[in-house]
Amino acid sequence: MLPGKRADVLGPVLAAASTASAELIVELTDDNPLIDPAIIKTVIRTFVANEADYVSNTHVKSFPDGMDVQVLRPETLARSASMTEEPLHREHVTLHIRKHPQMFRAIHVVAPPELHWPELSVTLDEWGDYELIRRVTEHLAPANIVFGCHDIVKLLRANRAWLQLNQQVKRKGDS
Repeated sequence: MLPGKRADVLGPVLAAASTASAELIVELTDDNPLIDPAIIKTVIRTFVANEADYVSNTHVKSFPDGMDVQVLRPETLARSASMTEEPLHREHVTLHIRKHPQMFRAIHVVAPPELHWPELSVTLDEWGDYELIRRVTEHLAPANIVFGCHDIVKLLRANRAWLQLNQQVKRKGDS
């Protein structure tokens, strides 16, 4: 992508949802390789059980960074898309929805106390992140290939020195 140009992610997401006749869009990002299936399930269940346009665990900071899940209906995303051509909104597909809570009903899922660690980052942006994720995976995967956030938090609370691996990484936001 050229410097200064933003990717249009919103268009392809809507097209994919339409092609698949999707009832829901569950947004996960490729820079979160340790995403916990139980957290995904919780956010989806919260969406299904409530009358909301958008449910997420990312914008009230409570879970470790890297456990990000967003759920919405294709109709909600299409309505949002029809309201904006802002390049940042096209790149970050739910940003317009999040910036207009008066137009979209949102529910923000908050981490239970045992998972509350918003300062922890297990997302993959830079080399230090890779090193931490590699260490976590090498330690946890041999015993359970589908380890989750509870396992990661427990491991990193016991091995706080590992946090130095990615402490210097500067995180970028989408707003």
